Amino acid sequence: MPDISAGKILMAVGFFAASMLTATLSATPAAADIPNRDVVDASTAPSVANKAVTASCDPGQQIIGTGAWVAGGGGDVRITEMRPGVNSQGIYYLYVAAAVDEDGTSNTWSLHASAICADPLPGLEIVPATSTPASDPANPSISARCTGARKLLGAGYKINDGFGQVGIDDFRVFSGSVAAVAREDDTGFATSWSVTAYAICADPLPGLQIVERIGAFQSDYVNTVNARCPDGQKITGGGGMIEGGLGQVILEDLTNESDRYTVTAFEDDNGWSSTWRVYAYAICADD
Repeated sequence: MPDISAGKILMAVGFFAASMLTATLSATPAAADIPNRDVVDASTAPSVANKAVTASCDPGQQIIGTGAWVAGGGGDVRITEMRPGVNSQGIYYLYVAAAVDEDGTSNTWSLHASAICADPLPGLEIVPATSTPASDPANPSISARCTGARKLLGAGYKINDGFGQVGIDDFRVFSGSVAAVAREDDTGFATSWSVTAYAICADPLPGLQIVERIGAFQSDYVNTVNARCPDGQKITGGGGMIEGGLGQVILEDLTNESDRYTVTAFEDDNGWSSTWRVYAYAICADD
């Protein structure tokens, strides 16, 4: 498995306000826009088994944002890892892994990774932070925070030792940090597990802002929300969140497009009688 670049670990738990906003990040503008932005996609062949895939930036480029999705999972597959890093040869990559839940599935499904890459940016860093391992922790959240005056461009996460019975619930981005929250499924999980958040940070880009969109409360099997950048901007990364799912709704798709970030969530096999909704976050900068 590829090596992860070292980073200074800072922890802080992020809280959110359930309102729609477009927040411009306060920062001194950098000298350039997103230099030679590129998107590298990779995918697996369809099968019923757990799987992983790596999307690697071209040599000389750095990863600035992430995306991953499952095709054909139908709420039975959890993306357990969407991890940015750099290997010993200096190649930046996105490693994505997914696992079938404890009920299993007879569906064939494929896994897709999408790395947003760019020419080297001043101050780029990947900062990890990991929660304390526990079973059914009272506070299953962790934040990774950018250092100094750097701002968040993209983010990632990893569920450690969840084995398909723990899923990401919140993957919330802020101006200088990312907060990750994971939850056990409705039957619980006796083994200790933890969640790692990864913040991809750099000196601020011109026009850097976070666009948030919130879906309506509902109790459908699947719900999709997308956050779109204003004209003249492209996404550097994004995030998503479920409100009211309580471990029975799965964030299965976190899809990056040129100017938007799309989040899709599914109820698990048992369904969920309560209402829930999806949040999508696009981190945008001048093109």
